[in-house]
Amino acid sequence: MAELLLDINPNSSDPQQAKEDQIVKTALDGMFGGATPELTADALEKQQAVIAAMEAYGGPTPPRRSSRARRPRSARSANRRQPPRHQAANGCR
Repeated sequence: MAELLLDINPNSSDPQQAKEDQIVKTALDGMFGGATPELTADALEKQQAVIAAMEAYGGPTPPRRSSRARRPRSARSANRRQPPRHQAANGCR
């Protein structure tokens, strides 16, 4: 692993080698780098903005249910529209 790290040269004169080395360097930075001070500061700023918005406008509220709540399927099918009386009397649908 140490030899790989020493062999990485994203500034190589060979464009293909430079590209490969840049990819390896980026992958290793992502695996071993952890949070940077810039990312930590940005996350703290966003957290403070959320807290300020919650203080100004109130916290999250659960979504309101529709005033016309959905009935269970069995209740819906029991209340299907009935055919007009003249059709019901003749046995037509």
